[in-house]
Amino acid sequence: MKNLIILLTFSLLTSEVISQIRVEDFYRPSDGKDMSKAINRALEYLDEKGHGTLEFIGTQNYFVADDCELPRYSKSGRRIIIINGNGCKITAADSVNVFNRIPENQKEALNKMMSTRFVFNDLTISGGKKAINLGATYGSSINRCNFSGQKEAAVDVQFGLNTSIFQCNSTGAWKDNFILRTGADWGGSANNSQSNHSVMDMCRVYARNGAHSAFMVLGSGG
Repeated sequence: MKNLIILLTFSLLTSEVISQIRVEDFYRPSDGKDMSKAINRALEYLDEKGHGTLEFIGTQNYFVADDCELPRYSKSGRRIIIINGNGCKITAADSVNVFNRIPENQKEALNKMMSTRFVFNDLTISGGKKAINLGATYGSSINRCNFSGQKEAAVDVQFGLNTSIFQCNSTGAWKDNFILRTGADWGGSANNSQSNHSVMDMCRVYARNGAHSAFMVLGSGG
């Protein structure tokens, strides 16, 4: 009986360790300087597990040449994916949505994607098309992150119910900085894809001359 308890305890601890992974563990020499490949492999691993934490090294500067696609569906129950930047910097090519997750249509958004939520902590993201392009989630949060120089938006949340954006800064976005809106891009409406009951708290924008908006809320309230 004692051996069985020890084995079960070890199994639980092993499972918990495996669900906390590092980007570097998924890097291959053939990737060169583009860390988006390693990040995508790591996210695919967490997708298979159904939950977990992706850790970046705080002293590193990661270059990404392609979108990092966040897990889309919940295979069993509610899923939570945590991304800990630990103060790291991510520099992106101009065309990149650094962290990306957008439904193909409203049916996919409602029926498959809403039961997964994301937590982003302590990231500095420079450049790219959008730093965080997030659609169809419930209860996601973006905490203590810094964004600079995005071509379209620092953070664009679409159909993000109960989203929290807390203590984040955006500097010099070319168009928009922080956006909460409906899923109109994929066919949602103001009746079925709002970002209701969401909060932007203690955030700051250092606007570029000629930019479109600092904080924008479209078709959402509560």
